[in-house]
Amino acid sequence: AVKPILPEGLVLIAGRPKAMKSWTALHLCYCVENGIDFLNHKVVQGNALYLSLEDSKRRLKDRVYKLAHDRRGRHPTTDVEAPYLGFGLEEDLQRWIDEVADPRLIVIDTLARVKPRAKKSSGTAYDLDNELLRNIQKLAISNGVCIVLISHLSKTQTDYSFDRITGSAGLQGMTDAMWLMDRGDTENAKASISGRGRDINDFAYQVKWNDLTFKYEWVGDKVEIERNENRKQIINAMKRLYEDDKEKNLEVRPNQVYKILEVKPQSKEAKNIARTMLRMAEG
Repeated sequence: AVKPILPEGLVLIAGRPKAMKSWTALHLCYCVENGIDFLNHKVVQGNALYLSLEDSKRRLKDRVYKLAHDRRGRHPTTDVEAPYLGFGLEEDLQRWIDEVADPRLIVIDTLARVKPRAKKSSGTAYDLDNELLRNIQKLAISNGVCIVLISHLSKTQTDYSFDRITGSAGLQGMTDAMWLMDRGDTENAKASISGRGRDINDFAYQVKWNDLTFKYEWVGDKVEIERNENRKQIINAMKRLYEDDKEKNLEVRPNQVYKILEVKPQSKEAKNIARTMLRMAEG
């Protein structure tokens, strides 16, 4: 649907509450329906379906106006109600796919609203999630469409960022791609959208939320931006060390930079500084 970051198959988009997931999902559907670029990427035009299961029809209509999509030539199919997974949802989605001319994208907002209450079972949480999503993943692949499930992230910090997605590892294992949306916890924090999948390359974009347009705006590649900012900090620290050094020694070691930047030697930031300084020396 969006080259090269949103492939066909089952995709999970997760973010903390108030990360503007629903606004972004609705905007994404309009981009696909009308062939509009999304996050600086080309979109393959086709039919889109948006199930806004946490909103009323009035709120959904209000968002369409605020996103300035009310006068578009084409509108995605929308609904605020849907049956549970395994209780008619897959059949309803197949009917929509069969009825429209060019099915391309389906967004279910949110997974929790179509997930039936778990019955007592001897299977693990992994097995249950795997079984729950098996048919809808097969539906997406067999019809060549992208089905997006919107979900949430926990507050817990993990070594593997995608483990913050609520639910078992079976949820991650069944999906063909995953996106993480992070608006940042503070006013000055930098928002980001990152992704990983079977048929896409890993990506991490820095974005900026616009309160006037109700959309995320593309800023650039997150890794490259952070690397450049890291280099600027290191160069400024080296300048200070040079100015304070009476002998004007041109050799600077990472531990000296740590002290200037007030970074703990064993921290992740310190490791990034050391790696960056090594690249700078080699370059």
